[in-house]
Amino acid sequence: MISSATSQAATAESQRLFNGQNLAGWVVMNQGEWKVESGVLVGRNGTNWTTNPELSGSWLRSEKQFGDFVLELDYSISPGGNSGIHFRSALEKNPSFTGYARQGRQTGPNGDLSDSRITTESR
Repeated sequence: MISSATSQAATAESQRLFNGQNLAGWVVMNQGEWKVESGVLVGRNGTNWTTNPELSGSWLRSEKQFGDFVLELDYSISPGGNSGIHFRSALEKNPSFTGYARQGRQTGPNGDLSDSRITTESR
């Protein structure tokens, strides 16, 4: 779930990527269930995820591409969940293998990230 997300270039003003109302500015890739609930972007029922670098499951991406940026967001994940934020990934194939990933795997009992392992991976 994302409740707010902004991007800020080194010389530009802060830019809101998620308007808190709908999926304007976002593109659903390979299905999955994406909606806005009470101002929060929620993803459920992802499909066809695999560790095969040639195949991709469901994911959500911004319509725009960005150069240098600072990304700020609030993030939450369900108990037992496995999710992440990918950036500088290709649109084809599996984004986990074509760019960078900020992974969040919920390992704590309360569904929050305070007990989670988060890594930044470069591929």
